[in-house]
Amino acid sequence: MDSVMFLPQNSERDIQLRRYRDALAISGGAVIAFGLWDVIKLFIGLFLGQDTVKELIAEGMKNSDIPEDEMGMARLLAWVIVMMVLLVISAVTLLYHIYIGLNALRVGRQTAKKKKNAYLVLTALSIVFSAIILILSITSLVSGSDTENNIGYATILLELTSLMNYSYLFYAALKIRKLERETI
Repeated sequence: MDSVMFLPQNSERDIQLRRYRDALAISGGAVIAFGLWDVIKLFIGLFLGQDTVKELIAEGMKNSDIPEDEMGMARLLAWVIVMMVLLVISAVTLLYHIYIGLNALRVGRQTAKKKKNAYLVLTALSIVFSAIILILSITSLVSGSDTENNIGYATILLELTSLMNYSYLFYAALKIRKLERETI
């Protein structure tokens, strides 16, 4: 009966490498999804939030010294400038997340041509930013300065998930590098 026992074909190191590479690839995909969500959240907050872009532009126009006959053109110009700034911010945010996510996917799927450290540095920065936003969201909710409690809970949940994803991505990338350095 002993001769029938299953003997694993892969070493423990190979199994761990596969596990962490899969985790890195999945986390990379999640980073891209969080990037899309950040862009959507930006537009939702500015167009459907408490202080919408329309209200902010209208307030700015009331406080300006622009003659009444030129107010329509000034309002149009303000909208164009605001939309251009929002599109640039959205593009930078999305490209930032895509860069981290695609590099993690490439390393996880072993299609990276060379080792890159920049995405790990950006991931570490994202961990810090995510932790800061999480702490600020919690303090805002606890202090009562957040009047929209449901939005506060959702923000905390999403930031916690994002922080955990960035942390696991960073951990998996470091574990892969450590395991690859070990001799077979």
